[in-house]
Amino acid sequence: MIKIDVERSELDIIRGAEKIISSSNELVIIYDINIEFSGHEILDALNSLGFKSFTVKDGKLFFSIHKLDSVPSGTSNLVSVKQTKN
Repeated sequence: MIKIDVERSELDIIRGAEKIISSSNELVIIYDINIEFSGHEILDALNSLGFKSFTVKDGKLFFSIHKLDSVPSGTSNLVSVKQTKN
């Protein structure tokens, strides 16, 4: 599990940890993003690494997202889970 808790550097951290993230078969990443700042780029980066992302509401996974268009503007809590290959 990786918890990312930084202000506007999430994408830098994901890119910097890409080798570790790519080599892990089972991984969960928890992070807050500001959709207007870099949310789309973060989601695209994680999707390309094999992750499925979910919004979090009231401490529970709320719904799966592929694009941030359906997520309210502002900051959102997201969880991304690496999809395992069968």
